Amino acid sequence: MYGLFCIWLGQDYVKKDWALSEAKRIQAETVAALKASEDARKKEQAAIDKHAQKQKELINEKENTKLAAANADNELNRLRQTITSLKRQQSTTTTSLSASNEATTQSWDLLQQCAERYTKMGKISDEQRDELAEWQVYGQVIDEFRESNK
Repeated sequence: MYGLFCIWLGQDYVKKDWALSEAKRIQAETVAALKASEDARKKEQAAIDKHAQKQKELINEKENTKLAAANADNELNRLRQTITSLKRQQSTTTTSLSASNEATTQSWDLLQQCAERYTKMGKISDEQRDELAEWQVYGQVIDEFRESNK
């Protein structure tokens, strides 16, 4: 009987030891899963922060582009005023338009048209550059995030 009691007691200790080791294993797996989750969250947050920083840089670039476009508009307006003034001056100095005066007037008109078209093209290219820069930043952040998760 004493032998059976020892066997039974030994099985009880084995069961308790097994339960304890199983609990430790589950706890270790849980801690590892929490650490992996926290690491993934930190990587995502770093990617979000980097994207936000690049967005701020893009906003600054857009503001600089708007300022440059406004300066170009101001210069275009100055050119228009100068051309109008020169035409007016030319028309008051000569009462009859000769062929050379007419050619000069046409060249001023052509210069004004070219300046307007050039300004319009500059605005379109600035808008396209801004859109492209946004997509490039987005792509860079996605690529960096993918690389960090390999």
